[in-house]
Amino acid sequence: VPTVNAYRSEFPRPLLSGTFVEDDSESLAVTFAGETFAKGSSDLLSTDGKGTWSVLTQKDYEPGTYDVKVVVSDKAGNQRSDTTTGEVVIVAPPAPAEPAAPAVAAAPEVDCQALFNGVLADGRDFEFPTGRATMLASSEDLLNQLATVVEQCPDARIEIGGHTDSRGSTSYNQALSERRAIAVRDALVRRGAKAENLSAIGYGESQPIADNTTTEGRARNRRTEFKVNP
Repeated sequence: VPTVNAYRSEFPRPLLSGTFVEDDSESLAVTFAGETFAKGSSDLLSTDGKGTWSVLTQKDYEPGTYDVKVVVSDKAGNQRSDTTTGEVVIVAPPAPAEPAAPAVAAAPEVDCQALFNGVLADGRDFEFPTGRATMLASSEDLLNQLATVVEQCPDARIEIGGHTDSRGSTSYNQALSERRAIAVRDALVRRGAKAENLSAIGYGESQPIADNTTTEGRARNRRTEFKVNP
């Protein structure tokens, strides 16, 4: 018995196919949308020699649902047929898409750590009276610049670390570094920074970056560092 394989097509020219007993057939005819394609008389109907037929239609069909009928006569004169009803669906092509809006370039990612490092480059730091945690007025410009960086990094978690030289007792230097870190944090909060994003930690004399036996080394060790945490 011949069969029809139904095809759903988004194109106006569907490809139809099916099977039949090719070795025992005398004739094969496929009817689609009122047009008949006969083996031997239509170049649009072809077989593969293994029992599969196909019709590559050449006309543009309107969108809709179509039937396909295939009729085969065998060598004994018997005629067999199969009809696929309403299975070939031709779908109208989609309407042209509206032109896409131009892509908006993503804002470049801000490297907050690099910004802090740039402001504090070349040993630039806050100025405090000896042994005290009240900033001098000369630190005002530095505070304002760092407040601008904090504003550019609204979601950054920032650690403000206070450091001292080794003169004085370890406990005294630890407490002094903490008070100075807190003073810097509070000054930035007064300039609009989010308090929950700023932490103030004192390291005392525990993390020197220079020789504490020289004036220049001790000056470098008395410092405030900004660290952006992940």
